[in-house]
Order: sequence, then C-alpha cells, then structure tokens
Amino acid sequence: NYPNDYEVKFNLAQILIWQNNLCEAVEIANNLAQSLPEKIEYLLLAAKINFWLEKDFTYTQSLYERVLIIDPKNTEAKFGLANLYIRDKNFSGAEKLIREVSTIDSTSNDFNMLKNNFSSAKNQKRINELNLVLDEARIYSARKDYYYSIKSFNKYLVSDPNNKSVKLELADVYLASS
Repeated sequence: NYPNDYEVKFNLAQILIWQNNLCEAVEIANNLAQSLPEKIEYLLLAAKINFWLEKDFTYTQSLYERVLIIDPKNTEAKFGLANLYIRDKNFSGAEKLIREVSTIDSTSNDFNMLKNNFSSAKNQKRINELNLVLDEARIYSARKDYYYSIKSFNKYLVSDPNNKSVKLELADVYLASS
C-alpha cells in the first residue's frame, strides 16, 4: 500500500520544517490545505507554518477556525488560535479560548506557556500604556504646561506609586510651577 501524493507532500513539508526551510514548507502546506480543506492535519500544518513565518494572520486564523468547524474540541487549533489572538492583541478572544482549553488541558507545558504568553502580552500592553502617559507628562512639562503635566504624572503614579524617579520628576514640575 503506497502513500498517495498528498501524504508524500505532507511528509515532505514536515521534512522541510525539520531542515528549517519554512518558505518551501509553507507553499506545500498551503497547497495541501487548499486541495483537501477537510483534512485537519493539513490545515494545522499550514496554520502553524504561516504563524511561525508571521504570514497573513487572517488566512492563518481562517485555517484554525476551519479546523474548529470540523472538530470543535481540537486543542491544537485552540492553542494556535489563542496564540494568534495574543500576537494580534485580541485579549478577549485569547482569554475565551484559554478558558475553553483549561477545561480540557490545564496542566501541560503548552497550556502553561500559553498562559504565560497571555500574561506577558497583557503586561506589556499595560507598560506601553503607562509609558505613553509618562511621555505625555514629560511633553507637557517641556511645554511648561504644568497643570496637565502634574495630572499625567499623578495618573502614572496611580499604577506605579513607588516609582521614586517619577516622583522626583513630579516634584520638579511642582517646583517649576510655583
């Protein structure tokens, strides 16, 4: 019993991945996913490689979603889609999938990595938001608009009340404004 062309191409794509030749592997995997859109293994392979290459995320998302239409409990697709949502900063979508996966698999390394990625991404978003507030405070201060500078520094300090360097900057602004 010989393998058919699709199985050979699937194996070739996997070999190309192992050889770190993702560009050729993704072409083969995408062709397989388009040729046999009901074959979960082909869809997952194409989705994973597209994700790794940071290719068209809309297409990658559609591959994972197609898997979930065929097999709504497929954890690999849920993991992949959750990671895609995290990368795309769709935290509500990622959180929903993480909750779903936690009922099936809450102890694996993959699940723990997913939770850590989610937490790190949310923390990074919060840090970026706070840095914008701090930049805003400094811009107002440079423009000698002390009222708004003080408001922005205080807004920042609500989230990071023990930041001594920011407190010193705020003190300088108070001194400059008097």
